[in-house]
Amino acid sequence: MTGIAQRLFIAIWLSLISAVLVAAGAALASFSKLANEPVPVARDAQAAAAALAQGGREQLLSWMTARDSDTDARLIYAVDEQGNDLLGRPLPPRLQQALNNRRTTIESVELRQSSPFYELVARDGSSYQLILLPPPGSPIASMSTGTAAALLAILLFVTGTLSAILARRFTSPLRALTGAMRRVGAGELQVQLPDNLTHRRDEIGVLSGSFNRMTHRLNQQQSSRQNLLRDLSHQLRSPATRLRMTLDLARGKLDNIAAERAIKEIYTLEELVSQILDLSRLDTDTGALRMELLDFVEIVDPIACDARFEAEQLGKQLHWEAPTAAIPVNADRVWLGMAIENVMRNAVRVGPVNKAIEVALSTNAGQVLLSIRDYGEGVPENELEQIFEPFFRRQKNTDSPGSGVGLAITARVLKLHGGTVTARNAAGGGLEVQFVIPIRGAGH
Repeated sequence: MTGIAQRLFIAIWLSLISAVLVAAGAALASFSKLANEPVPVARDAQAAAAALAQGGREQLLSWMTARDSDTDARLIYAVDEQGNDLLGRPLPPRLQQALNNRRTTIESVELRQSSPFYELVARDGSSYQLILLPPPGSPIASMSTGTAAALLAILLFVTGTLSAILARRFTSPLRALTGAMRRVGAGELQVQLPDNLTHRRDEIGVLSGSFNRMTHRLNQQQSSRQNLLRDLSHQLRSPATRLRMTLDLARGKLDNIAAERAIKEIYTLEELVSQILDLSRLDTDTGALRMELLDFVEIVDPIACDARFEAEQLGKQLHWEAPTAAIPVNADRVWLGMAIENVMRNAVRVGPVNKAIEVALSTNAGQVLLSIRDYGEGVPENELEQIFEPFFRRQKNTDSPGSGVGLAITARVLKLHGGTVTARNAAGGGLEVQFVIPIRGAGH
């Protein structure tokens, strides 16, 4: 329980405890007033004295019997000179001790108050100790220190449990909304909140309904964009292929430089069309990947060796040493290889001649980590996450080769493999891209 739930829990708990304590205090005050009110006490004592004066012991006994049958009345003892209660009830030990230590003398049938003890003296000289206690149901008479402590513990437990339930109930819609927003932030635009939230007749219901409409609209826009790109790519692929074939056939009749430039541009267009179709397929076809148990080292090694050869042709170096132990992963060899190759070829392209591209492979906590680092100029911090978005091109490199689709394909492939790809500017210069993929059999 964190944040607003904690504050809500504490507020509810303190409110409940305060309300219970106020109610308990009022009740105890009422009982105390009833138990210690001098008028009823004096009235009972006067009635006992009158009964003794009118009929002696027998009349007092009759009055005591009538009072004893009243369960809501005070508990009254009348003890004779031999220490026996007129009704034959045993005295509690503590009361007996208090009686021995404290007595109030009343001349004749007159009363001198020293609650709860009174001495009644009849006309024949016999005396009785009259003891007036609060009603048996009074908490003042029956509640011990242990009982009070137990009741306090129960009060804290009950109010604490009720407060936790209420706080959780009040904040559960916010937790659901927070989780949904995080999923949307991660790219799951099809997320919808359940009906029990959207049908609420309060601000939470209004917010949940607005959230569902927003994600529905975003999902529609994304689908429209994907469909548009796919349709355009299909429409462009055939004309581009025919145009390339025509230029190949007419190459001998055209200026070689112009022909080669035209053919190169057509190849670039075909590659872009192919990448857009790949990205659209990954976004719309959940079965695009053919997963199987593979050795991750065997996927990376041939790609790194080819990239090393390409780097050497450019006067550059690439450091790579394949691990000897196999690293099992559940992967699609073609798509995962394409994702890794996109990043590695970018590193070869932007890396300087005097610094080698570094490719390292390791494992940690059930995951395989592939790091590809160049020593180029890096990427501005505010663009590190954007480089994995489709068609993103750095403002400083608008003329650089590449369509801005390759890294988007890489990110999508890694996500479908249950992994991630991230980029950071490494200490000492250059960009470091790290792949993280779960190892097969390590809790997966």
